[in-house]
Amino acid sequence: MPAAPRISVVIPSYNHERFIGEALISTQAQTLSAIEVLVIDDGSADSSATIAEAAAAQDPRIRVVRQHNAGTHAAINRGLALARGDWIAILNSDDRFAPDRLARMFETGDRGARFVTSEARLIDSAGVEITDAGHWWHRAVADFLAKVDQFGPVEGLMYGNYTISTSNFFFHRSLADEIGPFPPLRRVVDWAWALRAALHRPAEFKLVREALFDYRLHGANAILGDPLLGTVEIARVHRQVLRTLGVPA
Repeated sequence: MPAAPRISVVIPSYNHERFIGEALISTQAQTLSAIEVLVIDDGSADSSATIAEAAAAQDPRIRVVRQHNAGTHAAINRGLALARGDWIAILNSDDRFAPDRLARMFETGDRGARFVTSEARLIDSAGVEITDAGHWWHRAVADFLAKVDQFGPVEGLMYGNYTISTSNFFFHRSLADEIGPFPPLRRVVDWAWALRAALHRPAEFKLVREALFDYRLHGANAILGDPLLGTVEIARVHRQVLRTLGVPA
């Protein structure tokens, strides 16, 4: 077995045959090459796993694991259990990394952070950037980042999920050992885990103010799913925060 990589990229994959090729290419194009890529196919009914396996046949850094459908959180947790790197990056199978993302995140982590997130670009289903400042997504993210400017990255996160997606997570594996696995949530699994990380070691939670990954909005995103479920999950996260901190200032 080759030497352990610095970074393990975990790709939870489910029915994204249109996009997973781009996701994998974006990992292969990283300026920091000492990585492994773990594709955890969560019971896809399309050709997602086959596309990933074809890429793995050409690149020994890529490994594909198939499992029965158990949800995004279960796929991520499976990837964490298999990862060999000291640092973990997550990339959902419909998103893309900027070429220097892992290098920039690693630099920040090497300066004392254990959880690093960045800003993002919004792209459509064809991979074209959506630049309209009036788009609802841009307005929401701008509001969230304004809270960061006002209160800082930890307290700002309590007002809204400026991390946007688990695709924006870069963290040391010791952090996962300390705070536990990703919870079984569908709409806010990213926000819930990021909050846990931020509140656990606030001084080591950092936001890089550069757009270092592409978040793809294509009509089937979890963020656009059942709004009632989202409301219930958000209320659950709020209760967990209140139990931890009391009522925040």
